[in-house]
Amino acid sequence: MCNHRVLRQIDVIQIVLQKIAEKEKAATQIVRNTMTRSGSLITVPNTYTMYQQETDTYCIPATVKSILMYINGTSPSQSTIAETTGTDPTKIPDYLNDRQDECYYIYTAKSKFDQEGMCSRLYSTIVNNDVPASMGISGTTASNWYYVTNGHSLAVFGIYDDYSYIRFGDPLGDRVAGCPYFYSKSASLSYSVCTRLVW
Repeated sequence: MCNHRVLRQIDVIQIVLQKIAEKEKAATQIVRNTMTRSGSLITVPNTYTMYQQETDTYCIPATVKSILMYINGTSPSQSTIAETTGTDPTKIPDYLNDRQDECYYIYTAKSKFDQEGMCSRLYSTIVNNDVPASMGISGTTASNWYYVTNGHSLAVFGIYDDYSYIRFGDPLGDRVAGCPYFYSKSASLSYSVCTRLVW
């Protein structure tokens, strides 16, 4: 009995590793492909709605809810999401993967990619999977962002095809004075404050 359980766990691990390898290959292929980059904004199809975080610590639940609402049209409440994810961004992929079938999300720390790698992963998610991604940021200032943060979660629903700018949905929209729900930031600035991707 125990051996069967171990075999099932090994099978699950192999499936997960295969899905991660497929996503990495798709993102790498985009970099290698010659494409015309016109500086055009490419977004997920249809309308994307960003939900404002309900508490000071609910940026992850608000981002997860916004992504699930886009994919499924339904989502658990932010408080229900917070029971599982809390403020831990490594829990975002499993939460999303357990509740939708459109895209297999993975967590990648910034140490695993450069600026072009960040952009290719976001581009691949938006173009190949037609779904939003998520980015963690830290170290922003009032002069380069809309607020100062030591850790925040955003949705990414668009990217310019020349990798010049990234289009964000921010759960702090209208919660912080002067911060809109949707805005673009340069890829270089975004990379400088990026801590991780869920894509």
